[in-house]
Amino acid sequence: MATSSRGRGVRQDAAIEMLVTGAHVTTTDRSIGVSRRTIESWLADTDFTGRLNSRRRAIWGSLHDRVRSLLDQALDVFGTQLVAGNFEAARDLVRVWGSAIGAGLADIGPEVGHDLEGRREVSDQIRELRSQVLRDVSPSAGRS
Repeated sequence: MATSSRGRGVRQDAAIEMLVTGAHVTTTDRSIGVSRRTIESWLADTDFTGRLNSRRRAIWGSLHDRVRSLLDQALDVFGTQLVAGNFEAARDLVRVWGSAIGAGLADIGPEVGHDLEGRREVSDQIRELRSQVLRDVSPSAGRS
């Protein structure tokens, strides 16, 4: 492996460690000594994104498992409220959980390059559906 290639790998590994903990791209680029464009090009690369998602899964997987186990109980509470006719609960459910579900709480993201293709289109569809549901359950939606 060439020195420049090895240095790139080290910088990419450092970037992954920072990004996986929530560091902003600007903070990451300054810390590892590359430009913002470099980070953005890495994020556009399916191999890099796959490695990032793999690291996210390793770090955040147990937290996601715990949230998923609590989600069942939380949805039961919301379900009881919905059956009782509490449409504010429906609105709150979508507002609170809609983003998490839209972001793929159950699935951090694919690790294989070909699985990453088309993911933006699905995310856009999820955001549009969430917006539509929020409009449908807003207090003004039921009033004429």
